Amino acid sequence: MKWLILFIFLIGVILLSLGFGVEPLSLKEAFVNPDSLAGTLLWEVRLPRILVGALVGMSLSEIGRA
Repeated sequence: MKWLILFIFLIGVILLSLGFGVEPLSLKEAFVNPDSLAGTLLWEVRLPRILVGALVGMSLSEIGRA
């Protein structure tokens, strides 16, 4: 049960962080037209940054647990 709550929280934080940044981002436009500015920001800047942050966080938690 604890893992399910943490997983739901992780997905919520990832979705929430997609909307934050200096440039406003339309998720609808980013998914419909990946070649637009919104698509470039989402696929080449924000999503990789979020995924690397999640991987680093998981790695640090494993190191701290050991």
